[in-house]
Amino acid sequence: MKPYLRNFVRGLIDGILTAFGIVVGASISNSNTVIIITALSGGIADCFGNLASAVTAESADVYTEINELEKKMMIDKKEIKNMMFFKKKISETYLRSIVDAISTIVGVIIPITPFLFINNINLALQMTILISVTSLFILGMLIGKISKENMLKLGIKTCFFGVAAAFVCFLLTKFLGASK
Repeated sequence: MKPYLRNFVRGLIDGILTAFGIVVGASISNSNTVIIITALSGGIADCFGNLASAVTAESADVYTEINELEKKMMIDKKEIKNMMFFKKKISETYLRSIVDAISTIVGVIIPITPFLFINNINLALQMTILISVTSLFILGMLIGKISKENMLKLGIKTCFFGVAAAFVCFLLTKFLGASK
């Protein structure tokens, strides 16, 4: 899968899953405002978490590669860091991380959209479930198409994670004794 598309799809899925779970859990509040603010807050935290982890992990890979090059080529690390390929790899690392973070926020918006336009919590929640599961299915199929794998299988697999996250969040509200 193309690097930026991979990061974009990963961020979208992450954002949808995060907000979907939060919306299901927060729907117990019976307040569109609470649901929207909670999901956006969780999504923004998720966005920064993705940015930090992507930059850290990707940079670690680049620096590991530099250390290996330093040993193999007997070139000083400072020299390698001044080489164009290193600067390009670091730039790509930051760009992929930013794509991941932005797409996470885009993904977060998908599950909260019904709550922006529908005042009835139950109807908005039903629309969120439909939109989120459909979006996850489409993204899974897109991954299947790009990777030339079974599109239906990957669509279902991606949906499963969304439904599982929402179900666990639903159970959490029930087991903690929260009620409407």
